[in-house]
Amino acid sequence: MPKKKRQRTIYSETFKARALTLARQSDRSVSQVARELGIAEKTLLSWVRAAKDRKEAGDAVMSASEKDELKTLRSENDRLREEVAILKKAATYFANQSR
Repeated sequence: MPKKKRQRTIYSETFKARALTLARQSDRSVSQVARELGIAEKTLLSWVRAAKDRKEAGDAVMSASEKDELKTLRSENDRLREEVAILKKAATYFANQSR
């Protein structure tokens, strides 16, 4: 009899961040927090370990709002670079026209 494949659940970054906060700051065990959230204990443990590894590596753990802000700032930065390039071309064009 073939085994049925389980549907893999994908959790949002916000959910993961909140679960990590609960696991770290709560006086409950990781298994209790996992049960309360309705996720597998192994899943929460892997998130905790990954966060610990990132912290030890010196990477800052960004929240979902920080990631959104970074994405927005990067797109704005790209737009501003394009505008500067256009203005430089326009300045060169008009400088050549006045001669």
